[in-house]
Amino acid sequence: MTNQPLKVMSQCCQECLFTDNRLVVPVIADGIVQRCLDSDSYFVCHRSSREEGNEESICCKGFFDNHKRDVLAIRLALMLQSQGVEAIQTVDPASCQPPQFIQQICRERRHEPDV
Repeated sequence: MTNQPLKVMSQCCQECLFTDNRLVVPVIADGIVQRCLDSDSYFVCHRSSREEGNEESICCKGFFDNHKRDVLAIRLALMLQSQGVEAIQTVDPASCQPPQFIQQICRERRHEPDV
């Protein structure tokens, strides 16, 4: 167990699972969220995902805002934060580079040429 704060995106990214611009259809998004809730874990923002060896998992802002009372780790971080412990650290989505396959999906959805 580490003493690292819970990292949460400071705002929803452009393709947030909780927006109409999500990368998957609503029924898939609902399933992803339900799997997170069933396993008492949070949804890791795709911008912080790595293709291999993910060392950093940053909680999706949309998930945090909608399910902060549903996941033990988030509830504990909020409780500690309310007691003056720096238990939550926000991360700017612009500072995270999504993996190549996510970038490709985003380009295709925006009808942009490959780089």
